[in-house]
Amino acid sequence: MKKLIIILFVMFGCNQSKDEANIFFLKGNVAFKDKNYKQAIDYYNEAINKDKNFADVYNNLGICYQKMGDLKNAEINFNLATEKDEKFVDAKLNYANLLLNSNPTKSLELLKTIEKQLTDSAKYCNTRGQAEFFNNDFSKASFYLQKAVQKEPKNAEFLTNLGTLLYYQKNLKEAENNFIKSFKIDSSNAMTVNNLGLIYSKTNTKNAENFFKKGLELESNNNVILNNYAYFLIQKKEFQLAAKYITFSENIDAKNPYLIRNKALCLLQSDKKGGLELLLSAFNQNASIENIYTEIGNAYALNNNKVKADEYLQKGKLLK
Repeated sequence: MKKLIIILFVMFGCNQSKDEANIFFLKGNVAFKDKNYKQAIDYYNEAINKDKNFADVYNNLGICYQKMGDLKNAEINFNLATEKDEKFVDAKLNYANLLLNSNPTKSLELLKTIEKQLTDSAKYCNTRGQAEFFNNDFSKASFYLQKAVQKEPKNAEFLTNLGTLLYYQKNLKEAENNFIKSFKIDSSNAMTVNNLGLIYSKTNTKNAENFFKKGLELESNNNVILNNYAYFLIQKKEFQLAAKYITFSENIDAKNPYLIRNKALCLLQSDKKGGLELLLSAFNQNASIENIYTEIGNAYALNNNKVKADEYLQKGKLLK
Protein backbone atom coordinates (compact mmCIF):
# COMPACT_ATOMS: atom_id res chain seq x y z
CA MET A 1 0.00 0.00 0.00
CA LYS A 2 2.86 2.39 0.78
CA LYS A 3 4.33 2.02 -2.71
CA LEU A 4 0.93 2.70 -4.29
CA ILE A 5 0.58 5.91 -2.30
CA ILE A 6 4.01 7.11 -3.45
CA ILE A 7 3.22 6.36 -7.11
CA LEU A 8 -0.11 8.15 -6.91
CA PHE A 9 1.58 11.15 -5.30
CA VAL A 10 4.17 11.36 -8.08
CA MET A 11 1.48 11.10 -10.75
CA PHE A 12 -0.54 13.81 -9.04
CA GLY A 13 2.53 16.02 -8.90
CA CYS A 14 3.19 15.56 -12.62
CA ASN A 15 -0.39 16.39 -13.53
CA GLN A 16 -0.31 19.45 -11.31
CA SER A 17 2.89 20.70 -13.01
CA LYS A 18 1.33 20.24 -16.44
CA ASP A 19 -1.81 22.08 -15.36
CA GLU A 20 0.32 24.96 -14.07
CA ALA A 21 2.33 24.92 -17.30
CA ASN A 22 -0.91 25.23 -19.29
CA ILE A 23 -1.99 28.23 -17.22
CA PHE A 24 1.30 30.04 -17.93
CA PHE A 25 1.04 29.01 -21.59
CA LEU A 26 -2.42 30.58 -21.89
CA LYS A 27 -1.25 33.74 -20.13
CA GLY A 28 1.65 33.89 -22.59
CA ASN A 29 -0.75 33.56 -25.49
CA VAL A 30 -2.78 36.55 -24.25
CA ALA A 31 0.39 38.66 -24.01
CA PHE A 32 1.47 37.43 -27.44
CA LYS A 33 -1.88 38.43 -28.94
CA ASP A 34 -1.38 41.91 -27.48
CA LYS A 35 2.11 41.98 -29.08
CA ASN A 36 3.68 42.19 -25.63
CA TYR A 37 6.39 39.73 -26.59
CA LYS A 38 8.69 40.27 -23.59
CA GLN A 39 5.88 39.47 -21.17
CA ALA A 40 4.83 36.52 -23.31
CA ILE A 41 8.39 35.16 -23.12
CA ASP A 42 8.33 35.46 -19.32
CA TYR A 43 5.10 33.46 -19.12
CA TYR A 44 6.34 30.86 -21.60
CA ASN A 45 9.55 30.40 -19.60
CA GLU A 46 7.45 29.83 -16.48
CA ALA A 47 5.55 27.16 -18.44
CA ILE A 48 8.84 25.51 -19.42
CA ASN A 49 9.93 25.49 -15.76
CA LYS A 50 6.82 23.43 -15.03
CA ASP A 51 7.01 21.19 -18.10
CA LYS A 52 10.30 21.01 -20.01
CA ASN A 53 8.73 18.88 -22.77
CA PHE A 54 6.02 21.38 -23.72
CA ALA A 55 6.67 21.60 -27.50
CA ASP A 56 3.98 24.24 -28.14
CA VAL A 57 5.68 26.60 -25.70
CA TYR A 58 9.05 26.28 -27.43
CA ASN A 59 7.35 26.98 -30.75
CA ASN A 60 5.70 30.12 -29.40
CA LEU A 61 8.95 31.23 -27.80
CA GLY A 62 10.57 30.90 -31.21
CA ILE A 63 7.90 33.12 -32.75
CA CYS A 64 8.31 35.75 -30.02
CA TYR A 65 12.08 35.89 -30.39
CA GLN A 66 11.73 36.11 -34.17
CA LYS A 67 9.30 39.01 -33.81
CA MET A 68 11.84 40.77 -31.58
CA GLY A 69 14.70 40.19 -34.03
CA ASP A 70 16.52 37.73 -31.74
CA LEU A 71 17.11 35.12 -34.43
CA LYS A 72 19.58 33.06 -32.41
CA ASN A 73 17.10 32.35 -29.61
CA ALA A 74 14.32 31.90 -32.16
CA GLU A 75 16.32 29.14 -33.85
CA ILE A 76 17.15 27.47 -30.53
CA ASN A 77 13.48 27.31 -29.55
CA PHE A 78 12.12 26.17 -32.91
CA ASN A 79 14.74 23.43 -32.89
CA LEU A 80 13.68 22.39 -29.36
CA ALA A 81 10.03 22.33 -30.43
CA THR A 82 10.82 19.93 -33.27
CA GLU A 83 13.00 17.79 -30.99
CA LYS A 84 10.31 17.51 -28.30
CA ASP A 85 7.71 16.57 -30.91
CA GLU A 86 9.08 15.17 -34.17
CA LYS A 87 5.58 15.26 -35.70
CA PHE A 88 5.07 18.97 -34.89
CA VAL A 89 4.48 20.14 -38.45
CA ASP A 90 3.71 23.79 -37.61
CA ALA A 91 6.95 24.13 -35.65
CA LYS A 92 8.90 22.70 -38.58
CA LEU A 93 7.20 25.19 -40.90
CA ASN A 94 8.07 28.08 -38.56
CA TYR A 95 11.64 26.81 -38.28
CA ALA A 96 11.95 26.61 -42.07
CA ASN A 97 10.58 30.14 -42.38
CA LEU A 98 13.20 31.42 -39.93
CA LEU A 99 16.01 29.77 -41.90
CA LEU A 100 15.01 31.26 -45.26
CA ASN A 101 17.70 33.96 -45.22
CA SER A 102 20.40 32.40 -43.04
CA ASN A 103 20.30 28.82 -44.34
CA PRO A 104 17.96 28.43 -47.35
CA THR A 105 19.30 24.95 -48.13
CA LYS A 106 18.37 23.62 -44.70
CA SER A 107 15.04 25.48 -44.91
CA LEU A 108 14.16 23.74 -48.16
CA GLU A 109 15.22 20.33 -46.82
CA LEU A 110 12.97 20.84 -43.80
CA LEU A 111 10.02 21.90 -45.97
CA LYS A 112 10.31 18.81 -48.14
CA THR A 113 9.84 16.61 -45.06
CA ILE A 114 6.40 18.11 -44.33
CA GLU A 115 5.08 18.62 -47.88
CA LYS A 116 2.65 15.67 -47.74
CA GLN A 117 1.00 16.97 -44.56
CA LEU A 118 0.74 20.54 -45.84
CA THR A 119 0.19 20.13 -49.58
CA ASP A 120 -3.02 22.23 -49.44
CA SER A 121 -1.64 24.88 -47.06
CA ALA A 122 -1.29 28.36 -48.53
CA LYS A 123 1.25 29.22 -45.80
CA TYR A 124 3.33 26.21 -46.76
CA CYS A 125 3.23 27.13 -50.45
CA ASN A 126 4.30 30.67 -49.62
CA THR A 127 7.25 29.51 -47.49
CA ARG A 128 8.23 26.83 -49.99
CA GLY A 129 8.15 29.41 -52.78
CA GLN A 130 10.50 31.65 -50.85
CA ALA A 131 12.84 28.73 -50.11
CA GLU A 132 12.98 27.82 -53.80
CA PHE A 133 13.63 31.49 -54.59
CA PHE A 134 16.54 31.71 -52.15
CA ASN A 135 17.91 28.49 -53.63
CA ASN A 136 17.76 30.16 -57.08
CA ASP A 137 15.08 27.89 -58.56
CA PHE A 138 12.81 30.62 -59.92
CA SER A 139 10.60 28.16 -61.82
CA LYS A 140 9.62 26.23 -58.68
CA ALA A 141 9.41 29.48 -56.73
CA SER A 142 6.89 30.78 -59.24
CA PHE A 143 4.83 27.57 -59.01
CA TYR A 144 4.52 27.67 -55.23
CA LEU A 145 4.10 31.44 -54.85
CA GLN A 146 1.36 31.56 -57.49
CA LYS A 147 -0.32 28.61 -55.80
CA ALA A 148 -0.27 30.51 -52.49
CA VAL A 149 -1.85 33.59 -54.09
CA GLN A 150 -4.49 31.45 -55.84
CA LYS A 151 -5.48 29.99 -52.48
CA GLU A 152 -5.51 33.38 -50.72
CA PRO A 153 -5.72 36.17 -53.35
CA LYS A 154 -6.14 38.89 -50.71
CA ASN A 155 -3.17 37.92 -48.60
CA ALA A 156 -0.82 40.91 -48.62
CA GLU A 157 2.25 38.88 -47.68
CA PHE A 158 1.70 36.36 -50.47
CA LEU A 159 1.19 39.11 -53.06
CA THR A 160 4.38 40.80 -51.87
CA ASN A 161 6.44 37.61 -52.15
CA LEU A 162 5.14 36.90 -55.65
CA GLY A 163 5.91 40.50 -56.56
CA THR A 164 9.46 40.06 -55.24
CA LEU A 165 10.00 37.09 -57.54
CA LEU A 166 8.66 39.07 -60.50
CA TYR A 167 10.99 41.92 -59.55
CA TYR A 168 14.02 39.64 -59.71
CA GLN A 169 12.76 38.24 -63.00
CA LYS A 170 12.89 41.86 -64.28
CA ASN A 171 9.11 41.95 -64.72
CA LEU A 172 8.93 45.30 -62.95
CA LYS A 173 5.42 46.28 -64.07
CA GLU A 174 3.80 43.09 -62.77
CA ALA A 175 5.94 43.29 -59.64
CA GLU A 176 4.72 46.84 -58.98
CA ASN A 177 1.10 45.75 -59.57
CA ASN A 178 1.44 43.02 -56.93
CA PHE A 179 3.07 45.40 -54.45
CA ILE A 180 0.36 48.02 -54.94
CA LYS A 181 -2.39 45.39 -54.48
CA SER A 182 -0.67 44.26 -51.31
CA PHE A 183 -0.23 47.82 -50.02
CA LYS A 184 -3.93 48.55 -50.55
CA ILE A 185 -4.82 45.46 -48.51
CA ASP A 186 -2.33 46.14 -45.73
CA SER A 187 -0.28 49.34 -45.65
CA SER A 188 1.42 48.12 -42.47
CA ASN A 189 3.17 45.22 -44.20
CA ALA A 190 6.84 46.19 -43.88
CA MET A 191 8.04 44.02 -46.76
CA THR A 192 5.46 45.49 -49.15
CA VAL A 193 6.67 48.97 -48.21
CA ASN A 194 10.29 47.85 -48.63
CA ASN A 195 9.62 46.46 -52.10
CA LEU A 196 7.88 49.62 -53.23
CA GLY A 197 11.08 51.35 -52.12
CA LEU A 198 13.04 49.00 -54.39
CA ILE A 199 10.72 49.70 -57.33
CA TYR A 200 10.91 53.48 -56.90
CA SER A 201 14.68 53.46 -56.30
CA LYS A 202 14.96 53.08 -60.08
CA THR A 203 12.59 55.92 -60.97
CA ASN A 204 11.85 58.20 -58.01
CA THR A 205 14.52 58.35 -55.28
CA LYS A 206 12.45 60.61 -53.01
CA ASN A 207 9.55 58.15 -52.99
CA ALA A 208 12.00 55.29 -52.55
CA GLU A 209 13.57 56.84 -49.47
CA ASN A 210 10.17 57.55 -47.94
CA PHE A 211 9.12 53.92 -48.39
CA PHE A 212 12.37 52.55 -46.93
CA LYS A 213 12.00 54.82 -43.89
CA LYS A 214 8.37 53.83 -43.45
CA GLY A 215 9.39 50.17 -43.64
CA LEU A 216 11.90 50.65 -40.82
CA GLU A 217 9.31 52.53 -38.77
CA LEU A 218 7.12 49.43 -39.04
CA GLU A 219 9.93 46.94 -38.36
CA SER A 220 13.14 48.51 -37.12
CA ASN A 221 14.87 45.11 -36.88
CA ASN A 222 13.96 43.94 -40.38
CA ASN A 223 17.32 42.98 -41.84
CA VAL A 224 16.09 42.91 -45.43
CA ILE A 225 14.96 46.54 -45.23
CA LEU A 226 18.10 47.60 -43.38
CA ASN A 227 20.30 46.15 -46.12
CA ASN A 228 18.19 47.48 -48.97
CA TYR A 229 18.14 50.97 -47.49
CA ALA A 230 21.89 50.87 -46.84
CA TYR A 231 22.51 49.87 -50.46
CA PHE A 232 20.20 52.64 -51.65
CA LEU A 233 22.22 55.16 -49.61
CA ILE A 234 25.50 53.75 -50.98
CA GLN A 235 24.23 54.28 -54.51
CA LYS A 236 23.56 57.89 -53.53
CA LYS A 237 27.16 58.12 -52.20
CA GLU A 238 25.85 58.70 -48.67
CA PHE A 239 28.40 56.31 -47.16
CA GLN A 240 28.39 57.72 -43.62
CA LEU A 241 24.63 57.35 -43.26
CA ALA A 242 24.75 53.92 -44.91
CA ALA A 243 27.31 52.82 -42.30
CA LYS A 244 24.75 53.49 -39.56
CA TYR A 245 22.28 51.01 -41.06
CA ILE A 246 25.06 48.54 -41.85
CA THR A 247 25.90 48.49 -38.13
CA PHE A 248 22.25 47.82 -37.24
CA SER A 249 22.17 44.97 -39.75
CA GLU A 250 25.44 43.49 -38.51
CA ASN A 251 24.05 43.29 -34.98
CA ILE A 252 21.25 41.09 -36.32
CA ASP A 253 23.12 38.82 -38.73
CA ALA A 254 26.81 39.43 -39.37
CA LYS A 255 26.98 36.67 -42.00
CA ASN A 256 24.25 38.03 -44.27
CA PRO A 257 25.69 38.29 -47.83
CA TYR A 258 23.74 41.51 -48.58
CA LEU A 259 25.28 43.07 -45.48
CA ILE A 260 28.74 41.90 -46.59
CA ARG A 261 28.13 43.43 -50.04
CA ASN A 262 27.26 46.75 -48.43
CA LYS A 263 30.27 46.65 -46.09
CA ALA A 264 32.51 45.90 -49.07
CA LEU A 265 31.20 48.85 -51.08
CA CYS A 266 31.89 51.19 -48.16
CA LEU A 267 35.32 49.66 -47.57
CA LEU A 268 36.24 50.23 -51.23
CA GLN A 269 36.34 53.95 -50.51
CA SER A 270 39.41 53.51 -48.28
CA ASP A 271 40.76 50.01 -49.01
CA LYS A 272 40.35 48.94 -52.64
CA LYS A 273 41.92 45.51 -52.25
CA GLY A 274 40.10 44.71 -48.98
CA GLY A 275 36.80 45.94 -50.42
CA LEU A 276 37.18 43.69 -53.47
CA GLU A 277 38.00 40.64 -51.33
CA LEU A 278 34.97 41.26 -49.13
CA LEU A 279 32.75 41.75 -52.18
CA LEU A 280 33.92 38.44 -53.61
CA SER A 281 33.10 36.72 -50.32
CA ALA A 282 29.52 38.03 -50.59
CA PHE A 283 29.39 36.75 -54.18
CA ASN A 284 30.61 33.31 -53.06
CA GLN A 285 27.76 33.15 -50.56
CA ASN A 286 25.07 34.28 -52.98
CA ALA A 287 25.79 34.93 -56.65
CA SER A 288 22.22 36.15 -57.24
CA ILE A 289 22.59 39.39 -55.23
CA GLU A 290 21.26 42.21 -57.38
CA ASN A 291 23.99 44.07 -59.32
CA ILE A 292 26.71 41.92 -57.76
CA TYR A 293 28.51 41.31 -61.08
CA THR A 294 28.52 45.02 -61.90
CA GLU A 295 29.75 45.93 -58.42
CA ILE A 296 32.57 43.36 -58.65
CA GLY A 297 33.48 44.63 -62.12
CA ASN A 298 33.71 48.17 -60.80
CA ALA A 299 35.83 46.97 -57.86
CA TYR A 300 38.25 45.19 -60.21
CA ALA A 301 38.48 48.41 -62.23
CA LEU A 302 39.43 50.31 -59.07
CA ASN A 303 42.15 47.69 -58.53
CA ASN A 304 43.42 48.23 -62.10
CA ASN A 305 42.48 44.72 -63.26
CA LYS A 306 40.91 45.52 -66.63
CA VAL A 307 40.50 41.91 -67.77
CA LYS A 308 38.50 40.89 -64.71
CA ALA A 309 36.62 44.19 -64.69
CA ASP A 310 35.46 43.69 -68.28
CA GLU A 311 34.51 40.06 -67.56
CA TYR A 312 32.22 40.90 -64.64
CA LEU A 313 30.81 44.09 -66.17
CA GLN A 314 29.84 42.15 -69.29
CA LYS A 315 28.05 39.53 -67.16
CA GLY A 316 26.35 42.34 -65.28
CA LYS A 317 25.01 43.80 -68.52
CA LEU A 318 23.67 40.42 -69.63
CA LEU A 319 21.76 40.02 -66.36
CA LYS A 320 20.07 43.41 -66.51
